[in-house]
Amino acid sequence: MSDAARRLPVCTAVLVLLAATASAGEIQDHLVTAHESTLVRPHALSIHNSAEQKITISVWADATKPVDITLKDGEVRELTDGSSNQYVVRIPTGRDGEVKYRLESQKRYQIYWNESRGLWDLVELEAGG
Repeated sequence: MSDAARRLPVCTAVLVLLAATASAGEIQDHLVTAHESTLVRPHALSIHNSAEQKITISVWADATKPVDITLKDGEVRELTDGSSNQYVVRIPTGRDGEVKYRLESQKRYQIYWNESRGLWDLVELEAGG
């Protein structure tokens, strides 16, 4: 049996596992490495924390419940439920309030301190930037 033929059942099993996870309809998060930071998979979005502190956000799609995700300073996470094209992200503003945004999949976003508004905010990053 060739090496490729021996690997085929393993690859098939991994694909089935990923499909089963995605069909569960829950938001999954994945820590993104530096070389992956410009690539965003279909039905996913990428969020970079530049808040200079740990921050917890809530993320959900129309068919899912909110999930709290904590990002360390400088951390980049890819978020997906495996099927949605839009997500809602809620960020605490630091003063008993919050901002909410509807975000598009396959895009990259950054959390930062918006000095003019006096709160944590979100901005879309340019492709490749």
